[in-house]
Amino acid sequence: MRFAIRAKQSDPLLTSLSWRETMNRRRVLSLACLLGISVGVITESFSAPKKVVERPPLTSEGEQAYSEYSKMLASLRGNLKGRISQINPEKKAQFLKAFEAEKGTIKKSKDKNGKVREEIRNNTYNNAKATFASLIAAHPILSDLDGVLSSDALDSQLVKCAVLASATPRGLAEFAQQGTEQKGLVDGLLADTQLMKEMLYAGGAKAGRYGKALQIFGSILAASNRAGKGHFRRLALGTSLELAAPELCGYVGIDPVQRYQFFEKSYLCKELDPAFDKLTTWQYRQVINDPHTEADMAWMREMLWNYRPDQITAPKGYKAHYVGLMNSEFGHKQAEIDENAPETRMQQIIDKGGQCEKVH
Repeated sequence: MRFAIRAKQSDPLLTSLSWRETMNRRRVLSLACLLGISVGVITESFSAPKKVVERPPLTSEGEQAYSEYSKMLASLRGNLKGRISQINPEKKAQFLKAFEAEKGTIKKSKDKNGKVREEIRNNTYNNAKATFASLIAAHPILSDLDGVLSSDALDSQLVKCAVLASATPRGLAEFAQQGTEQKGLVDGLLADTQLMKEMLYAGGAKAGRYGKALQIFGSILAASNRAGKGHFRRLALGTSLELAAPELCGYVGIDPVQRYQFFEKSYLCKELDPAFDKLTTWQYRQVINDPHTEADMAWMREMLWNYRPDQITAPKGYKAHYVGLMNSEFGHKQAEIDENAPETRMQQIIDKGGQCEKVH
């Protein structure tokens, strides 16, 4: 129920979800890079699992870009391997097992017409537990690498290697072959260490689609004169990274620019939680990644103000901000959604006692 923000900063859930933010950022970033270097594993930092999709053929320009990015990644891995100690295989295996558990699962369901739908099933609480597990498994590796990670001397190479490994040379080539503008976006990113750091700190582009994320980011910056500074920039970047692969996560039909503008306007109208402008880029991703429409979110916000304002204005420390009525007012059962009903999907969930991840 992300009609304002998913949780207040004082909420224990938000605190637990922020572990990767409060952990030393260089360590989290470097670990993702090092796995790609010394393990040879293409790591997609905290991104969703991929569906099997048919890949577009590479044009001559695409083949050239693929060769360029492949050589670039191989060169970086070769340079860094000689300067970084090898990771203990047992520690590596323990971390990779925990890391994989973070990615969620594919949920298959059928609509009223019998059409099979696939979407990523990411339960917030399960994700938080999985994040704890992977971070705990990361500590033994990080302690062995303290000598390297204490310096920023390798940062530019590490972040570039991490982005290339996550996006894959093939994925970048597929995007770059679309035109001069797209090739320029990819090359510009690979030359911008600071922007790559920001993206990696925030979990990386969904499904490694950095090119698409850059396109969205540029569109948001063009649409809003506020999006380039402060928390608005973090919101814009988080929106771009999260909505770079909407078809993988059930966000089909969401316009990233409109989603950003909705939250920007809501903030300016003082309709959001007071902690909204304190969130990190990664946390903004968890705010905007709602499959419901902006109209549904606005309706939910207005309904709560009219029906249970006490759950909005409750004192600090109240654990059920915004969502208490899910336990006190609703039957909390599986909701059968009628796509032909005059009520919106959100209204039907509320009316029929929608239970998290039990909506059909």
